[in-house]
Amino acid sequence: MKKFIFLVIIFVSLSSLFSQTITVISPNGGETWAGCSSKTITWTHSGTSGFFNVEYSSNNGATWASLANNYSGTSIAWTVPNISSSQALVRVYDFANNLIIDQSNATFTITPSLIITQPNGGEVWQVATGTKTITWNGFGTSNSFLLEYSVNGGSSWSTITSATFTPTSNSYSYNWTIPNNPSNFCLLRITDNGSPACKTDVSNNVFQIAAPTPVINVITPNGGNTLYVNQSNNVTWSSAYLSGSFVKIEYSINNGSTWNTIINSTNNVGSYVWSNIPNTPSNSCLIKVSDAGNLSTYDVSDAVFNIALGSLNATYPNGGESVNGCQNYNILWSRTGTSNYFNLDYTLDNGITWSSLATNYYQTATNCSFAWTVPNVSSNQARVRVTDFNNGVILDSSDAVFTINPALVVTSPNGAETWQGGVSKLITWTQGLGASNYWTIQYSTNSGNTWTTIVNNTYITTGQYTWNPVANVPSTDCLIRIYDYQNSACRTDISNNLFTITPATPVITVSNPNGGNLFYVGTSYNITWSSQYLTSSFVKLEYSTDNGSNWISIASSTNNDGTEAWVTPNTPSANCLVRVSEFGNPTCFDQSNA
Repeated sequence: MKKFIFLVIIFVSLSSLFSQTITVISPNGGETWAGCSSKTITWTHSGTSGFFNVEYSSNNGATWASLANNYSGTSIAWTVPNISSSQALVRVYDFANNLIIDQSNATFTITPSLIITQPNGGEVWQVATGTKTITWNGFGTSNSFLLEYSVNGGSSWSTITSATFTPTSNSYSYNWTIPNNPSNFCLLRITDNGSPACKTDVSNNVFQIAAPTPVINVITPNGGNTLYVNQSNNVTWSSAYLSGSFVKIEYSINNGSTWNTIINSTNNVGSYVWSNIPNTPSNSCLIKVSDAGNLSTYDVSDAVFNIALGSLNATYPNGGESVNGCQNYNILWSRTGTSNYFNLDYTLDNGITWSSLATNYYQTATNCSFAWTVPNVSSNQARVRVTDFNNGVILDSSDAVFTINPALVVTSPNGAETWQGGVSKLITWTQGLGASNYWTIQYSTNSGNTWTTIVNNTYITTGQYTWNPVANVPSTDCLIRIYDYQNSACRTDISNNLFTITPATPVITVSNPNGGNLFYVGTSYNITWSSQYLTSSFVKLEYSTDNGSNWISIASSTNNDGTEAWVTPNTPSANCLVRVSEFGNPTCFDQSNA
């Protein structure tokens, strides 16, 4: 009896089970649905709870992804994922009894609306190899895309670009300059800006951004150049991705058999001034620039260059010319392979002695010049000389002597003359071209240590001036100096040698009474006189009543101030005279003329 009841229960249970069914209607196999499109999954059921779980598979059921749980209804709207699969299935089962289930009778196809074709995994793209082409296909997209990359397997993303693209048969491309961000875990992600929630694709597998190859490229000197001893030249190069910020620079004079250090470490700025190129002439020279932190990274000049000695050629004045003192002339020279700095000298004695015109004078042209104001000298043995300041063995001078005509020459007094003070003398000079004719004339009595002006800025065209009177400054160390007031820096001359000024003759001149006067006894009158060049400050005054046969003292010594009050004595006479003489020097005197 118990067995019968159990069998009845089993039969009833199986009958109930067989009457509970789910049947997937769509998609049921063979369809092709586009990724990111809106589709409806439908099914029928009988005897179920009315609540369902809905799932899909892209690999013929190997794995399933949920679309809905405990869903009530017989259809559900599905935004098809942006994937590529020909093995897609959909299944529906009773939420309350997962034994009641159905799935698509056969696989259907999902075609992606956006799919990356490159890089899609496994590629190795190296930094600094130009651009690489990113490619993708799009169907029903907006043509506006966001391109991103990740170097950490998708944990974070960096933007490459966001732009509108023009497709070719639904295919798109973008030339990407690979960033210097090496990694073995790179991914690319592309998103349709018009439908970012769905139309997105990521590389199927990681690809590699490889570290760049360090590069150095010597630019100059790179072959065929000529560099000159003691000159400065720029060594230039380009570089990328070196180990540090410094480079080492070397040169070879034997085509690379051996190398000499220019500098062990200098900033990698692409240029270095190689100053004072060594005195090692050679036509087999090379430059090498190396990564200071990794000497195996370097570059060498593509071909040999030359190190040579430079040359100079003085071209003017070069011999036979006649130039004028205090006039401006250009000293001319050409140069090859010298530095840009020069010394200039001139000689008046055919090279026995030299005088400097300029030191370390800067010129960059091939044909150089220097403005020379010719000195106020006379010479028929003049030359000029040009020397490389940085290499004194490179020089040239005038091929032959030339003449300098002086602009101003003092001719008198020019040495050894004896001029007496207080007399009139003629100062003379000759002058060359360019004089202003406004002259300053001075004299010195102490060999030129100090000067006293005779005339200043005075217009004279004759080349002579009467010095009247010659200063009463006795000396054997006298000189005359004359200069053009408007060009005193050059147009100046001094007596060639010392001359002498002797003392002036002392002079006294009585002015009152000087003859014909009538003086009255007992009356005060002024005796007046003038004097020059006396050695004493006192004079002696006398009078005579017998026309000079005898003299009577008025004052044996009185100040030589030119006047003395005299009360006439009671000695009436028509033959009176007054005499004034230098105190202590009776030979210097004067008396009334009558």
